[in-house]
Amino acid sequence: MSRISRSLLIKKYIKPFLFRLAGKPGWLSPIYALPGGIVPAPNKQVSLQHKIIGMPSSQLPLPSQLILPLKQHQGDDAVPVVRPGQYVYKRQLIAAAHGNGSVNLHAPTSGFITAIDFQLAAVNIRPQPGRPWHQSIDPRQTAIVIKTDGNDLTDPELPLSPLEVTPWQQRHIDELRQAVFEAGICGLGGAGFPTAIKLSASAIKTLIINGAECEPYITADEALMREYADEIVEGSRIIQTIVGAQDCVIGIEEDKHEAIKAIQSAIAGLESANHPLGGLPVVKLVLVPAIYPSGGEKQLIRIITGIQPMSGQRPSDVGVLCHSVATARAIFKAITDAEPLISRVTTLTGSALRNPVNVEALIGTPLSHLLQFAGFDPSALERLLVGGPLMGYVVDDFETPLLKTSNCLLAASQQDIQSVKASSVPHRDCIRCDFCAPVCPVKLQPQTLYFASRHQRHDSAVQNGILDCIECGACAAVCPSQIPLVAYYRDEKALIHEEADCGESSRWQALFEKHQQRQADNVVAVQQRKLEKLQDKLVSIAEGENPGKEAAVESGSPVTHKSAEQIKSEIEAAVARTRARKAELLSKADINKDGSQ
Repeated sequence: MSRISRSLLIKKYIKPFLFRLAGKPGWLSPIYALPGGIVPAPNKQVSLQHKIIGMPSSQLPLPSQLILPLKQHQGDDAVPVVRPGQYVYKRQLIAAAHGNGSVNLHAPTSGFITAIDFQLAAVNIRPQPGRPWHQSIDPRQTAIVIKTDGNDLTDPELPLSPLEVTPWQQRHIDELRQAVFEAGICGLGGAGFPTAIKLSASAIKTLIINGAECEPYITADEALMREYADEIVEGSRIIQTIVGAQDCVIGIEEDKHEAIKAIQSAIAGLESANHPLGGLPVVKLVLVPAIYPSGGEKQLIRIITGIQPMSGQRPSDVGVLCHSVATARAIFKAITDAEPLISRVTTLTGSALRNPVNVEALIGTPLSHLLQFAGFDPSALERLLVGGPLMGYVVDDFETPLLKTSNCLLAASQQDIQSVKASSVPHRDCIRCDFCAPVCPVKLQPQTLYFASRHQRHDSAVQNGILDCIECGACAAVCPSQIPLVAYYRDEKALIHEEADCGESSRWQALFEKHQQRQADNVVAVQQRKLEKLQDKLVSIAEGENPGKEAAVESGSPVTHKSAEQIKSEIEAAVARTRARKAELLSKADINKDGSQ
């Protein structure tokens, strides 16, 4: 066994088991091992030497202008409600949500609207087609440009803070959800899904607040948990109240010691305050192994709950809802202070910066302004990434604005790039070493997807699950040929979606439905094998064999002191449950099949 394999084994299985056995706080709840994964060098402490620096402040002044694209989220563009030349106050609505999944946009500071253009002032030379709201800015996209006046004024006619009128615990759930919608909040973890839509989910059993932040260099969430733990925990209770979740869990990687202490203290303070929350259970802190990509939404759900959403399913379909700690804090501010989403905490880091730090910068701030503040050294720059070294996007124009989904700005030197082996082209040929397959957290075959993507074999790519790829970059990090595998996957996905938009959607939909059906068939097959095994045990008992040497069904406890009749009754109950589960899966498959027809 290699040193890396031993390290993963210890982190995934041995360490959590021993800590739980010892009763250490945060490890009392059982966790489930994540398939695959890697342990890259974290490189996080360099940006955690100082507290979060706000904007505007004496250290970080306002930029001369803000560039605010109307699409910084999944869904339709917002519609401008201002005109060029108009003066706007801080927090004023400048673009209203309109259409499917749209999100409001507000002025981050006071100033004059100088332009509402279909041509952004900052356009990436090399567009990234995978996520059009995530720094892959379309040159035809509309953006509102505000010339800041330096006064940072709010409208004097704004109403009082809602908390001064009615505590949020006494407000109706629909009112709370509407406040989140009006604040223009979308997922701050990177996906950009409208938060108000996620809060409309029903039958939620478990709410998970994601504080894992597993990607190297990024420390925005960790800094938030250190300094604003009370607001995050309170925001978590607000979300739990809105969706009616039975359990609320904050998941943090085990190596974030100061953040863990701060969250523990905040939870203890909330419990002692005896908030009138209608008997909701306490917020729990769960520590997870520091393995990348444990912070992915579906990956963290798997670790904490053991539930693995099927291909095409959303977490809410299986009774789980996941929000980032940054989103929880944004919801707290929206509910208690009616503050819209006009700023976010972003990590400024990388060897090309002399002063790495976390800043709470205004949305729309040009990246050049932030780079200059952090002591940018152009001679050391290899690549400028928005995001981390594994999942980040290359930015070519330094006037590109900071978006709602921008959690990190990595001014990477060659040393930073080599630290995770995520090299850019040109690269060497694939040597078919198969190092990439064991580290894939979705259990795909990255090598197969690479050849299908490189040669644009779209059918093969879809059949092998490229649409399930989360683009975590673990495969690229371990590739000895330094192939930028994720770049190939993103391009292939873009081509697939482009062809679907050109009239071939039915064919790709059929392929995707086949993939979903194959996943469903696998789940049913597992239940069938389990049923057959239980039935074989019943037959053995009927034939007079002694089952006392075998483990108890589903309980995991020894049965040496149980009678044959007790064991038989347990097995019969397990058979009934398994049959019911199989029937439920088959029923869902039939419903999905009828719906697709």
